[in-house]
Amino acid sequence: MFLKLEKLYNHTPKGKYCIEIKRSASAAVSRGFYEVIIDAQPEKSFVIVPDGESYPKDCNIWVMNLDDFLKKELPVLSAN
Repeated sequence: MFLKLEKLYNHTPKGKYCIEIKRSASAAVSRGFYEVIIDAQPEKSFVIVPDGESYPKDCNIWVMNLDDFLKKELPVLSAN
């Protein structure tokens, strides 16, 4: 089961990140997510989709499938 979360903001020792998790493969970014990005000024932002290719979108936003995010990005973001 996938959830749609908006405006998830995470501050780690590696920096600030914004993450939006989508239930569908649509990588449409909500206006609220762009607003959080403007306010938080994260190092990187992610739109997580269930499957598909990973690619850069705009405004330093990366669209990633869940598997790639968990294997490639999450260990880097959570490392001390």
